[in-house]
Amino acid sequence: MTNKKSILVLNSRFARNIYFWIIFLAIQLLTFFREGYGPALAGPFLTVNIIVILLMAMVVYVNNLILLPLYFEKKKYSAYVFVMLIWLVVSTFILEFSYNFLFRLFPQLYTTDSGSIVSIGFFEVLIINAVFIFGFTLTKFANDYFSSEDRLRSIESKQIESELNFLKAQINPHFLFNTLNSIYALSLKKSDEAPEVVLKLSDLLRYMLYECETEFIALEKEIHVTQSYLELEQIRLKNKEAISLQISGDPSGKIIAPLLWIPFVENAIKHGLNSKASDGFVRIVIDINDNAIRFTCVNNFSPTIHDPERAGGIGIENTRKRLALIYPHRHTLLIKSDNQLYSVTLIIKNS
Repeated sequence: MTNKKSILVLNSRFARNIYFWIIFLAIQLLTFFREGYGPALAGPFLTVNIIVILLMAMVVYVNNLILLPLYFEKKKYSAYVFVMLIWLVVSTFILEFSYNFLFRLFPQLYTTDSGSIVSIGFFEVLIINAVFIFGFTLTKFANDYFSSEDRLRSIESKQIESELNFLKAQINPHFLFNTLNSIYALSLKKSDEAPEVVLKLSDLLRYMLYECETEFIALEKEIHVTQSYLELEQIRLKNKEAISLQISGDPSGKIIAPLLWIPFVENAIKHGLNSKASDGFVRIVIDINDNAIRFTCVNNFSPTIHDPERAGGIGIENTRKRLALIYPHRHTLLIKSDNQLYSVTLIIKNS
């Protein structure tokens, strides 16, 4: 924490201004030594340049810290231009007087070969003044712009994170609700399979509560939880082959957002398989390659369900939102309903 604070201080706007004036002074010292002045004059030279830096700093910071916030940032542009011009003229007179006073105060530094003291005119100081004010103003605008951009990115990032957590929190209860329905049905039948279902449910809950808190999860784990969920659903089915899962490719080393396709699986089983008396089926294929992960889920449904996607409710809608937030421009979601067949194809590109 201390190191982070130190880095923030070193990168602050105040620190950057200090760096500028130190570099400015260093350049003046370099010029001093290149001109061949003796070490005895280094003290007076430093004194003069420190005074000059303080005067220049006064000029630019009156503009940046007082005039700009007071007028320009409040969109009083005409008043700002008027006051700025007055300050430019007044500060030029102050600097002209100060420069010439310093030249006379340290003649050993500012005497020409002809023996006369160096002097500087009003318009020369005006140009120097204007350049410094203009330069520092542009720098302030640039700093303000990038600072606001950083703040916006930070706010957007937090909003996305909050929205993802909200969507994931909605998915988990939805997932739990459907699974509890299966356990309830088995309990009514006093089935011996109920304890096994409870055990599988505890594994799924452990996954959701402790492993899905991260933005991404190992693809192998996501496939495993999908298999567990399908096995849980198969327990209550007479025809175990009504649900099939085919996996091709190597999932090792790949990651994916957790619980991403579970809503489609839930939808296929609840509103597809459960709606068919005897010939219902759910076919799931997960194809993995170096470029993308392709998930396909196909199920048949009863014609009494006119809109299976709408029947999917909040789960499918939340998945759409999560995909847009996590994989913008990196996913394709195709949902089709035709001839009592409902299919979902989700392609997630690796990059």
